[in-house]
Amino acid sequence: GKTVTVYSAVTKTDKLKFGTASGYFNGSSLLTVASHTSLDFGTGDFTVECFIYIETNGDYRVFHKWDSGGAGEWYMMAYMGGGGVTNIRWNGNTGSAYPISTGQWVHIACARAAGVLKGFVGGQVAFSIADTTSYTNTVALGLGDHPYYPGTSPLVGNLDEVRITKGFARYTAAFTPPVLPFPNNA
Repeated sequence: GKTVTVYSAVTKTDKLKFGTASGYFNGSSLLTVASHTSLDFGTGDFTVECFIYIETNGDYRVFHKWDSGGAGEWYMMAYMGGGGVTNIRWNGNTGSAYPISTGQWVHIACARAAGVLKGFVGGQVAFSIADTTSYTNTVALGLGDHPYYPGTSPLVGNLDEVRITKGFARYTAAFTPPVLPFPNNA
């Protein structure tokens, strides 16, 4: 097990992608997961993904394993701009924008396979870059905000089906987002 600390995040049963509830983040909410080797990807393959539901435009921190920009730190953000245009960012690499309406669930993911990192919005490739960074550090993982400097682009919205996979890139090309909940063992 991993230690998860909850700061004002709640479950909501009125907005969910699968199951009976989702995690709601109100702009001052944060979940942290203590540093653990399963969150250190090294130079290997990995996938970081979730479904996100955003009601208003903004720049939102979704996953954040970053303290002050030191070696091996990473973050993934979702941006919902005017006119319902969404993109994702991985450590400052911004993807192409995709039209996604506020008030609906969208799958976002970043996956690295053999030194190529790709970002996905709704199953479409948003960016593709060469990336051999060793993502290994001792900082906590934050969901919904920066774990060490809260209030910097906090999430206002819901997360469901959060999954981090070390050692395997689940997506390497455009795909149809999952239509069923993730299995508990995968």
